[in-house]
Amino acid sequence: MKDNLLKRLTILIVEDDEQIGLALQEFLQKKCTYVYLARDGQEGYEAFGTKAIDVIITDITMPRLNGLEMAKLIRASNGDIPIIISTAYVHEHFMLEAIELNITHYHRKPLNMKLLLSQLATIAKNLYYKQLLDEKNRLVQHVIDFQSNMIAVFKNQKIRFCNKSFLEFFNIDSVEMLQDCHELLFGAEIVTHEKTNMQTLMRRSKYNNLNEKVQIHDLQGKARTFQMYSTYLPLEDEIILSLSDISQLEERHRLMEEMATVDFLTQVNNRMKFLTLLEVVYESAKRYHHPLSIAMFDIDFFKRVNDGYGHNVGDKVLQEFAQEILHNIRKSDQFARWGGEEFILFLSHTDKHKALLSVEKLRKAIEEKCFSYNLKITCSVGISYLKEEDNSYEQIINRADEALYQAKASGRNCIMAV
Repeated sequence: MKDNLLKRLTILIVEDDEQIGLALQEFLQKKCTYVYLARDGQEGYEAFGTKAIDVIITDITMPRLNGLEMAKLIRASNGDIPIIISTAYVHEHFMLEAIELNITHYHRKPLNMKLLLSQLATIAKNLYYKQLLDEKNRLVQHVIDFQSNMIAVFKNQKIRFCNKSFLEFFNIDSVEMLQDCHELLFGAEIVTHEKTNMQTLMRRSKYNNLNEKVQIHDLQGKARTFQMYSTYLPLEDEIILSLSDISQLEERHRLMEEMATVDFLTQVNNRMKFLTLLEVVYESAKRYHHPLSIAMFDIDFFKRVNDGYGHNVGDKVLQEFAQEILHNIRKSDQFARWGGEEFILFLSHTDKHKALLSVEKLRKAIEEKCFSYNLKITCSVGISYLKEEDNSYEQIINRADEALYQAKASGRNCIMAV
């Protein structure tokens, strides 16, 4: 294994004594695949810039550029490459400068070849394991970058690592640039059950791992919804944060919920949504003895509109009717399309007297409104109220339906209450 690792090394020898340099090159070429020879520090520095060198073995005293001067230039661009110094002279200032330059090994000439090979084998082994680690890190980076989730590692409110998705969201090229835009991330408004920011969440995640839905505004100011997960690593004092973009899922969920609860034509509540809301209000009214009223509306002679002007005009009338009622009721009241040209309304905390006054205003507003195509329409209304003996909200609805029938039988465009 030792010889196999040595074969992986590319060595640069920098030696102004041609005889010593050629002898060392010939010796090392038996063990290593590539061994280059430079005659002074300047030539060595140029070779370092053009070839992929793993190890440098250099003399100190040389013309044009000595070994330590060359090492200083190389260290400015590569602080890790192993550099082995060989010299016939030992000077204290050379030793001190070598220490400052983090020289890997220091040899007196003539070289101890056995010791040199041992040191090169150690260097080769370290390089091999470093390459393996770098390869694994690159693989991990590729896997993480492949994730659509935004992933970042934080330490002391600073980002130590993040993946490609994270950088792309903030339109940043590197983690270093993201640090320069620190306020961009930590100043972003995050909306959960309460308004907060990333800094607060980071502090909170040290005590409890996060798993909550958040909204972060992107650079265009558009709110994007994410499912946020965090894990705190106490030994490293680091926080791993993962953000899954669920904006499209949320929008799809909102649209599906709207389709399930909103009448497509009139854009008011449908029957199912109305009954769901009514059940809550009914239970509260029964428990706390609050008044509750229900009104059922029917557009008078609506068939004549469809027959005389067509269903498109009929649909327009239904839309305008629904919006006129909706814009004239309280936020606490709920209005819905019951079916066809029938609509239903509940008025919470509203007794018989107030309900009659409110519904009369609605009936009159419809009567006075000029609908599309200069149509004038009216409506009949039946009202009922919560009674002590009621066991369900269906009983109130049934009475309102009976009252509506009486209003239509009484000539229409009027209100009947039971």
